[in-house]
Amino acid sequence: MHEIVEYFIFFIFFLIFVEGFAIIYSSLKELINGFNTKHFGFGSRIVLRAQVDRMEQGYQTLTLNRIKSLIMNNLPMTAGVGLNYAILQQGCQSDGEVLNIKVEEQAFYRALSELVDDQCVVFFKTSDEVRPTQYGINKYS
Repeated sequence: MHEIVEYFIFFIFFLIFVEGFAIIYSSLKELINGFNTKHFGFGSRIVLRAQVDRMEQGYQTLTLNRIKSLIMNNLPMTAGVGLNYAILQQGCQSDGEVLNIKVEEQAFYRALSELVDDQCVVFFKTSDEVRPTQYGINKYS
């Protein structure tokens, strides 16, 4: 009788171990499949969100580069000869509409600031004048 109780206890512990292993295995399998397949589990949501963030960041960079090109193309091709900020912005917005690029004021100012940082243009805030540098003309022509 004692031997039967030992086997029964062993069998119960074995079932608990197998059930626990099955739960762990299925959880890991779901987690792995969430990262590698189109199964929309928690893991895949994390991966998809990261991909969307990278795409948005890439789109913003691409848009800023296009706006920089619009700015440089709307400026005179002579170093030191400037254009009014408002006129430049209107020219970039109208060219952007033709090219299907949305030129918002914040994006325009950010692109202009990056061009100033890259020393492609000089922006005189007191007179609202933007002038290209020779470096900027060479880089964007």
